[in-house]
Amino acid sequence: STFLTHPLDTLRVRMQVGSFPGAVAAFRSILAAEGLSAFWRGLSVPLAASTVRSALSFGCLSAVLRALCDEPATPTLGECAVAGSVTCALGAVYLHPCDRIKILLQVRHEGRAFSGPLEVVQTVVRRSGFRGLYRGIGVCVVMDLVSGAIYFG
Repeated sequence: STFLTHPLDTLRVRMQVGSFPGAVAAFRSILAAEGLSAFWRGLSVPLAASTVRSALSFGCLSAVLRALCDEPATPTLGECAVAGSVTCALGAVYLHPCDRIKILLQVRHEGRAFSGPLEVVQTVVRRSGFRGLYRGIGVCVVMDLVSGAIYFG
């Protein structure tokens, strides 16, 4: 599904940072200027992260439920919500840098596209240190706390 939805994600990101009047105009502009492959730029990062994300999420959820619940096999709705919040917030520590790299690959930086994930990491770390990979993580953690509680609760 990531492969199929990534062009829409790229379009969304480009619309957020650009000044397009709508999705169709953004699509046409990107296609004309950069070609069809531009819509899949940055795809390698979410593909690589998705397997780890799934294993991390469900492994962490199980561990949190065991630590939190008297009966982990039959958790209450509240216990599931808390465990989901913790799981998603911890996942942000791993996933946020991946998302940041993906987004920087999707947009043009100083008039040009990055050549790949390694160049993004090198550029961000050189300019901002490793903290630069976590830029915006506070908001992401809050979002994940809420969405984890809703999704798993």
